[in-house]
Amino acid sequence: MLPILYLALSVACFPQAHQSKPSNPNFDALVADLKKELPGWGVAGFTMGVIDLNNNQKQTWTAALGLKNASNPDDPVNVDTLFPIGSDTKLFTAFTVGNMVDQGKVNWKTPFKAYWPEFKLKDQFSESRANLIDLLSHRMGLSRVGDILMFQYDNTADMRSRFAKLEPSEEFRTSFKYNNHMYVYAGDLVGKLADPSTTNPTKSWFKNVNEVVFNPVGLQSAVASVDEFRKSKNIALAHVDSTTLYPEDINSSIDIVAPAGSIAMNIGDRLKWVEFLLNKGTTSNGKAILKPETFQQLFTPHNLFPYDPSAPVGAAGLASFITSYRGETYISHGGNVQGGVSVTCFFPDRKFGVVSLYTGQDFGKDNFCHDVADRLLFKDSKTLKHTFDAHKIRKETMAAHQKSLVDAFNGRNKDTKPSFSIDQSFGEYVNPILGSVFLEKASAPNSTFQLNMKISVIPTLPFVHFENNKFVTPVEAGADNSVEVRVEQNVIKGFTLRLEGTTDDVKDGIYYERV
Repeated sequence: MLPILYLALSVACFPQAHQSKPSNPNFDALVADLKKELPGWGVAGFTMGVIDLNNNQKQTWTAALGLKNASNPDDPVNVDTLFPIGSDTKLFTAFTVGNMVDQGKVNWKTPFKAYWPEFKLKDQFSESRANLIDLLSHRMGLSRVGDILMFQYDNTADMRSRFAKLEPSEEFRTSFKYNNHMYVYAGDLVGKLADPSTTNPTKSWFKNVNEVVFNPVGLQSAVASVDEFRKSKNIALAHVDSTTLYPEDINSSIDIVAPAGSIAMNIGDRLKWVEFLLNKGTTSNGKAILKPETFQQLFTPHNLFPYDPSAPVGAAGLASFITSYRGETYISHGGNVQGGVSVTCFFPDRKFGVVSLYTGQDFGKDNFCHDVADRLLFKDSKTLKHTFDAHKIRKETMAAHQKSLVDAFNGRNKDTKPSFSIDQSFGEYVNPILGSVFLEKASAPNSTFQLNMKISVIPTLPFVHFENNKFVTPVEAGADNSVEVRVEQNVIKGFTLRLEGTTDDVKDGIYYERV
């Protein structure tokens, strides 16, 4: 769900693994390998589960490794530990929408504006024509810059009014552009339809997802809000890597965009959810939550992924990604919050699924699923080759990126100076869409100033002088972030912000004007 703002690697030791019985030698060997490798991959706490429904026999295996809190070696993760599932929440939201379709309250292909007249977008063509399939298959052409908005406001109405002013980065229905906001709209529509008198559609959606999905499927550990998650006693905390915690409130603002990423649960319930999906949306007592044609709509290819010669052809369903692996249909999704990762993948024709929840760094969702499938489904591998290769490439890419940042910084013109006094730059700056940010006196040593976006999921970022009126985050942070201050007639007018992973598809960056 969220861009990774900085990464770090460190090494720690994992306590004894908790594994399900009866054991499976192949699964046991996999867990033993993971216990050795996960700390080096930047993982603090880890759970996983595998389900195999082949030959009408149900076999499941689970394991838990690492710590809930890296600073407390006496509190290991167990299979009952709750983890946030981030954007894996989206499929639950799609299910609640499907339930409204089955009730006849909405239609997949009716313009969304017919149900939500206040729906506003910068592009009036897409505003008037976008339907629920468009919203849920990421074909709106909307920029990820809008993610900054998700955590900056106390109410979704203010967020929506500003989001409506954002320029699309691609034309409507022409590309895959992952977007969180449309799921907030869809979930809040469910909330309004479920309780027409509500003044808080998100809160109504919390109740609806419990009634429509959690309870019928038997997901007893599942909670729909971050607030509920934080009140639970057995939770995994957000980690930067295998040894370093994020601030406790790092993900506290996610409830404002709950239908896009607020759910948490334990690995047993994640496994139960995949069993439900492998059984085509039928619960253990034989109840189908959605009509067959509605369930199928969720896993129908609606939006092709950009062509990649190194990857199989794939497409987005509704909160699902449909590709192939080793000649088999392969459906996956994943979720990220700051310091937390969720992995979901399954082979519907082979009745086989893999889930994982962990804290720390994302080491590659599909690569991990492929390794697990090779070892436990296809049974022709004893390695973690895909994950090793992906991790190696990731490290090499990070190293090359870091080197480019260092080279650029070392090659700068060190004789230039800002055309203004740094102290004079401190204060509030505003973007008409994204709101206020603040340049402040730096708290980090050897920094020139810091940028405070007043958003819990984005830490305060230190900046150092680069050249002239341009400032960058310190190279050791490993991110290409910059602030370029605009000065006219010795007066600071504002600055242009570029954040790696967030503003990449905005060519000229984001301009903030001095208040």
